[in-house]
Amino acid sequence: MTQTQTADDSAVTSEGVAAKLADTGICVIDEEVADARFRDISRHFGEIVYEAEIRMGAERPRNYQLPAAIDFHTDHVMAETIAWRCVASEPGGGEMRFLDLQKVADMLEEEEQQALGRVGVTDNAAWGGGEPIPLALPRPGGLRFHYVPWLRSYPYDAAAAAALEKFEQAFRKASQTDYVEIELAPGQCVFLDNHRIAHGRAAIPSDSPRNLTRLWIGSGETGRVA
Repeated sequence: MTQTQTADDSAVTSEGVAAKLADTGICVIDEEVADARFRDISRHFGEIVYEAEIRMGAERPRNYQLPAAIDFHTDHVMAETIAWRCVASEPGGGEMRFLDLQKVADMLEEEEQQALGRVGVTDNAAWGGGEPIPLALPRPGGLRFHYVPWLRSYPYDAAAAAALEKFEQAFRKASQTDYVEIELAPGQCVFLDNHRIAHGRAAIPSDSPRNLTRLWIGSGETGRVA
């Protein structure tokens, strides 16, 4: 499903972006924003803990540097907010895709949502690994998610295993129909709540000029299993 969510003029302020994130988990700024302004808004949400250039090609490429489509996932747990700014666009593919995990979890009963906190999801070994992280934990207004489908999940009891199965069924269904898809033009930006909105990407040509600046913005919380 192709949709577009855009910010009004007020969302070009840090406060406007924050309000949109609190409401929907995602804010798209569909007007040109200078790199310095993009970083100023980003720092409103915390420390920039990691920066990457998202483009095709590398000697040892990561998945975002390969042309295949990327499945929906959340990024590293230390990133509370993720921000992208388009430097160069791709006219023939590579659309960004976003899926609201809170809406997926809302398909489960309350006790099933609580059981997701007893499912540990492996940390990404590329960032040092560590103890499993709960798939979903309560926080004001909903749940705080860490979900990467290609990383291993560990249900710690039978109820957690059943809740995981139901969540993954709902996730697969929503991944086909209930997502937001956008194309960014140079200077346009996206901010999202990394622990609510999963993101992915459509397939893209291997010689694509598409180039995004991506920032992970952290608050110091890890959300790991104690």
